[in-house]
Amino acid sequence: MADEKWRKQQILELEVYSKRLELVQDQIRSQLEELRSVGR
Repeated sequence: MADEKWRKQQILELEVYSKRLELVQDQIRSQLEELRSVGR
């Protein structure tokens, strides 16, 4: 039973981490766009 709780917790944490990575990627993309447009 305790194992199941740990497993569910791990899934939740990984989902949060995954979302955070997506946000970071978006941030990086917009920064890149900005830098590229300045260079033109």
